[in-house]
Amino acid sequence: AKNHSRGLFGVFALATILGCSLNYTMFLCIRVNSALTTALVGHAKTAVQTIVGFFVLAGDVQATVPYIVGLILNAIGGLLFTLAKYYSGERKKGKMIGVGF
Repeated sequence: AKNHSRGLFGVFALATILGCSLNYTMFLCIRVNSALTTALVGHAKTAVQTIVGFFVLAGDVQATVPYIVGLILNAIGGLLFTLAKYYSGERKKGKMIGVGF
């Protein structure tokens, strides 16, 4: 039981360090960059997590057609949302007159 406690403590400590690091890097990203850049970084992180999770959990998740289509639609939706926000901000600044978004 003692070895399990050490292993659990190690995993907990690692998860805590990684969680704090993620929060700190997101804080820095928001402080240094614009909201759009932070949104893009968030979408890129989500895409990487999805791809890594697909391969890591390959035995638990089956690549069915609806699953793949859902992933693609999710990625396209995130990209379109980010583009729409970008063009909306540019239009408010007066730089993107005549863009169809």
